[in-house]
Amino acid sequence: MESIRKPTSDEIRIISYLAEKAKCKLEASWESKLMVKPITDMEIGPVYLLFQSEDVENKKEFLVSDCQFCDTDNVLVVLYLLVDEDGIPCELDMWKCDDTPINAIPSCDKFEDIYP
Repeated sequence: MESIRKPTSDEIRIISYLAEKAKCKLEASWESKLMVKPITDMEIGPVYLLFQSEDVENKKEFLVSDCQFCDTDNVLVVLYLLVDEDGIPCELDMWKCDDTPINAIPSCDKFEDIYP
């Protein structure tokens, strides 16, 4: 599994979209402060969001925002943004419903609400 790294442009775009949807405030220049730690071995998949420390795995998390889209093979992908007890984003979960790797992340205008 990859170690801590800078987020991809897709990850930044998704976090921004889900945070805005949840009305979750992000610090100024949050993108430059963010590091991510992959949770699985998948190239595109869930990541811990590291704004303050590396100890995110044992914190209580709360779902604040979600959306979905169909991947290029027409399999549903769901995206979740979780925050910690302080309201700080701590995880971006990306899950493809058949557990195969995500092929591509579309533009945000292709995202749909999970529960409209």
